[in-house]
This record gives sequence, structure tokens and C-alpha cells, in this order.
Amino acid sequence: MMAAFAVPDSVTLTDVELAGRRAVLVEPKGEARPGTILYLHGGSFALGSPGTAMSLTAHLVLRTGMRAISFDYRLAPSTPSRRAWRTAPRRTGSWWSRVRRRSPSRWWATLPAAP
Repeated sequence: MMAAFAVPDSVTLTDVELAGRRAVLVEPKGEARPGTILYLHGGSFALGSPGTAMSLTAHLVLRTGMRAISFDYRLAPSTPSRRAWRTAPRRTGSWWSRVRRRSPSRWWATLPAAP
């Protein structure tokens, strides 16, 4: 259902690799504010992909003025959800260790610098 929402033309999407996994870098056209949002799409760690929530990710980028990385983490059943939540951020290496929480939501965090 989320894929039905349009992605605004005022962002650019670039396929990248982060910790050996596919990710999408979403940037506002023009200059971005410092920091990067690590966005883990919804789906209870069982379904979805960066593309299914791309409109939401793009609007988050536009509202904050920051770039975002939408990470394509492994899904259940091959990776149980509790394990996926622990391993998805860790696969980003030392990047995750520098996270500064900016929201009560556990689904995204603001990072000090892009990879």
C-alpha cells in the first residue's frame, strides 16, 4: 500500500551499499542539513523494503532537510525479528555507535555523518 504514494520530485534517490546490504540514499535536491537519518522501514521485520516506504522516507527528508539512508535489512523468517532488530543497525559498524536519538520512535535515528 505504501508503494502507491508518490515520491516527491524534490528528492534524489541513489542505490548504495551499506555493510554489505542494499540501501537507498535519499537526499533533498539542493544542500542538505548536517546529519543522516537511518530509516528502517516498517513491516514487523517480516515484510517490506526501502521501496515500500520511500514516499514516507522522502517526506521525512523534506521536512528535516537532512539526507536519509533506507536500509534493506534481512526479513523473517530467515532472520527472526528480535535478531533482525539487533543486527540491522550493528551491520552499519561504527556508524551505529555514534547514533544520537532525535525521536521517541525506535524506527529511525539521526546519525552524525553519512557513510
